[in-house]
Amino acid sequence: MALQTQDDSRKLFTEILTAAGYGDAKLTTVPNASSPGGQGAPWYKFQTHMGDIVIVHCGQGINLDWSDTQQDLHLLFCSEDTAKGMYFVRAPDKQMAIDYLMRVWLVFFRRERR
Repeated sequence: MALQTQDDSRKLFTEILTAAGYGDAKLTTVPNASSPGGQGAPWYKFQTHMGDIVIVHCGQGINLDWSDTQQDLHLLFCSEDTAKGMYFVRAPDKQMAIDYLMRVWLVFFRRERR
């Protein structure tokens, strides 16, 4: 899943968000926090009613980080064989990124309805 340009990344992430049910989400470019001076490939974020989610393509897949929401969702991914934590998960490919974001959306929706 090698991406060639910033436009390729934005297109991929837009496709993922649409398929996962976040179709009206607007991607905003944010500096690459893992690159000195933020010079690497840009990261993107989008807003949810619970807070921002950052989405970034890395060599090992697609990282999803919802730390801004302060929602500990590690139990959603405990059986997944991938890098994960309280506020992030790494999807190995596009389809898994869609699946993971759908899981997050369902939790956010349920918590909003309370």
